Amino acid sequence: MNDDPIPAAVLKLLEHPWMTDGYFPFRSVWSQSEDRRRRPSYYFHRKGRDIPEMVFTYEELAAIMRTGLLGGVARSCSGQICINEHAQHALEDFCREVYGSWRMLQSRICDVADARHE
Repeated sequence: MNDDPIPAAVLKLLEHPWMTDGYFPFRSVWSQSEDRRRRPSYYFHRKGRDIPEMVFTYEELAAIMRTGLLGGVARSCSGQICINEHAQHALEDFCREVYGSWRMLQSRICDVADARHE
């Protein structure tokens, strides 16, 4: 871990609308058991065959892979990207948490504006 700026490829994920409904896939799956942590499943993203249920597109993950963020938890081969489910869920949680913070900021700005009129 480091204090480098968030890579542009990761920030680009925030262009999608993210739910902040309290569900966080990483937290949900990671905490199930140690065995579940050590033996993850993998998601396969195929170039030109994006599936909405897979959350991210092949191109988005390829851009993130080029940053080095995914290290040994994802690999590209024969026009597909294979990513550890926990790594993908961690990316999803990041986006959800940022959107939650964004909504909190907006609410606080409204509170500040309302306080001026009291």
